[in-house]
Amino acid sequence: MDIINLWPTRIGVHQFDTSDGLDHRLRKLILSKMDLTEAPVDQGERRLYGLFDMEEDCIQQLASRIFEAVQTYLGPQACEMIDEIELSGRALVIQDRAFINTHVDRDEADIVCTYFPTTDVNVDLPVNSKGNPTFVIEDPSRHLQEKRLPFEHRQSFFVAPRPGLLLVMPGHVPHNQHPYNAPSGEPHIQIVANIKLTYSDEHYLLNHG
Repeated sequence: MDIINLWPTRIGVHQFDTSDGLDHRLRKLILSKMDLTEAPVDQGERRLYGLFDMEEDCIQQLASRIFEAVQTYLGPQACEMIDEIELSGRALVIQDRAFINTHVDRDEADIVCTYFPTTDVNVDLPVNSKGNPTFVIEDPSRHLQEKRLPFEHRQSFFVAPRPGLLLVMPGHVPHNQHPYNAPSGEPHIQIVANIKLTYSDEHYLLNHG
């Protein structure tokens, strides 16, 4: 018997240069738009919608990074079959002990990108490490609550957030964030970019013909 292990997805990990101060400018802008005295939603996060509708230079610079990363993630052959890449997104401001439940973004995005302009850990840690907070990408091939056979372990990819780090993955991939420990009181910021793709006729002919 041949045994083949499958986890059918692709995760893009991009580390951008942080020497230009983009992450500091993003943090300053996002916090200036938020009222941290308002009651948070869900488990303690506060959301700033319409992020990429803003005209500030730091937002447009981040959008350029995201478009560049998505095109690399898809590859040149796939990009030729896409007529339009539509970007929308929000910033999440996460305070002490706040976390994000496991969820998927398939209704909002074909591709979801997560960018981290802040960190509270050693930036020299490997990307696949537990950080503060820890961002987790789950195995998309099984529902998390499904019963598993004795040899079927839950597969998780742990990510330690750090400035300049961008994750790219399909919108159907489950992900979550562990509780954030903020001893200094400084909030953690996560930026979510949702990508919708408009495919060309060639794509449908090749994949659905």
